[in-house]
Amino acid sequence: MTIRMWWRLQDAAALAEHAMGSPGHRLIRKRPEPALIWERLGDADVLTSSGLPGWHDPRGALHHVESRTWTHTATGLRGVPDLIPRQGVLALHKYLNLRCKFIEQIRSSIGRYPWLAVTALDSKPWFRVQVCRYRDEIAPAEALWVPAAVTARGLGADYPALIADGYTWQGGVLARFTRGVATQIAADLNQTNSGAPGRFSARFHDRAVCLDYDYPGAHGTVTRELDRTYPDADGLYALGAYQWPWLQTKAGR
Repeated sequence: MTIRMWWRLQDAAALAEHAMGSPGHRLIRKRPEPALIWERLGDADVLTSSGLPGWHDPRGALHHVESRTWTHTATGLRGVPDLIPRQGVLALHKYLNLRCKFIEQIRSSIGRYPWLAVTALDSKPWFRVQVCRYRDEIAPAEALWVPAAVTARGLGADYPALIADGYTWQGGVLARFTRGVATQIAADLNQTNSGAPGRFSARFHDRAVCLDYDYPGAHGTVTRELDRTYPDADGLYALGAYQWPWLQTKAGR
């Protein structure tokens, strides 16, 4: 099964800028170079910076960004490859499979492409890197979708959905909605937001639902597009997937 790993591009970009601005670097293939390092930490796949001195969190642990992927509760399987590809190093000065150097692609994509996707391959170049406007998959192809009612923190309503049976992320379910329900969720998000910085809002742009995040800036509230969701082959929207956990309600059990 081909598995793509997904990271928030903004999070990866912060690691990349640390690597680019560091005076030294970890040895990569016997030489120091600025790079994002794909590693496995426990049962999670993470990105870290090759920069030295290293970027550490307040507890002294090396700062990392965890991929946003599913867990199958019955088997414990996660949406990660069995093995990280050989030389799981995303060198920032190299083109990889892109049309420009990786760091140039990252910098030019911020604000336009929310996701960094990395696909593990069985042969050279061992992985394929993409920046993506949206996620075209939230669960494996073999997932069974069942009717349910879901809600989320801050939303005081239950919404009918199809959820991937037995798959979770951050303790919640993976849900898809009809356009009508997605429209209602967007309206409820905007009502909850009420113009206050630090919250989600949503809007339709042609066929897509765009998810924005409002935060305080030097000259007022700044809005940044976090994600956009297009209707899938069934005409359903995976609004909020891997942005917040959807919680199945008693009404949907």
